[in-house]
Amino acid sequence: MENSYCGLRCSGCSYRTAGKCSGCKPEVENKYLEDVGRALRISKLREEALKEGLDVSDIRDEISDDSYMAPEKEVDPATRYSTYCPIAICCKNKNYEGCNDCDKRISCYDYNCKGKMSSIIETKLDLWGVTTHGLKESVNYQRLLLICYIFLLVPDILTKLTSSTIVTLIYIPITGLTMFGYIKMVPYSPIFRVTVLLTTGDLLVRFLVDIIDYGTLVNGALSVFGMLVAVVNYKITFDAYADMVSEVDDVLERKWLRIWPLTIIVYVIGALIVLSSKVLALGLIPFALLDLIIIIYMIKTIKVSKIN
Repeated sequence: MENSYCGLRCSGCSYRTAGKCSGCKPEVENKYLEDVGRALRISKLREEALKEGLDVSDIRDEISDDSYMAPEKEVDPATRYSTYCPIAICCKNKNYEGCNDCDKRISCYDYNCKGKMSSIIETKLDLWGVTTHGLKESVNYQRLLLICYIFLLVPDILTKLTSSTIVTLIYIPITGLTMFGYIKMVPYSPIFRVTVLLTTGDLLVRFLVDIIDYGTLVNGALSVFGMLVAVVNYKITFDAYADMVSEVDDVLERKWLRIWPLTIIVYVIGALIVLSSKVLALGLIPFALLDLIIIIYMIKTIKVSKIN
């Protein structure tokens, strides 16, 4: 008997090792663990007996039934993937030992998707509102970051067009709230720690450039350095969001990771537009599109977090 209804083996499954699933046939899996544990124990006792010159014929009888290697931790049935697996549900309802008992498996959509069933189950968990990842508690902080990001667009655009000290002073408290939000997001991804440091560095460089006049050469060097910090900050922030949703939405994770190459393209296109047209405002158009994509992904992440 297979230890899963669809025929796939549980050994090596990342969801099992992560403690999300104990297998859709835990009694079969536990019997397997028992047999393996007993075999290892018998082998060890035989080795010890042979070293001491003892009779090894009755070693097997000395092994009690409860001497197998039990799993390190019991999986909560509420988070067991088999509870929500459509293949397992179907087989249980029809009293099948597995999909091999069904003559409709060749045309069965679920059976043909057994290799990617984990993603399908994640979608079902989302639809049914099953909270297993603790992201729901981060929603308020994500909303704060979203609001701050939108508000930062105004002084950010104005700062590119002018070096007004007032604009910078407006920028400081909003950035402070942003750093607070990132600090609160650290429990959901440790990468946010780096985001906090880079955001602090970006704010410091902006303050030094806009508040104090060091001269054209020094201010230019600081501006270039600030741009590099901002670009790296984009990368780390995208990685943090991707890491946070990696266990609940593979598609959204990939989307966050793909923004980074787009960010580089936007910076190159923006620079080329400014150099060719000599109009700084035109160079802001690609950045506006990038900001719009980021805002959309932040909203999607909030929606995903609400149900996880």
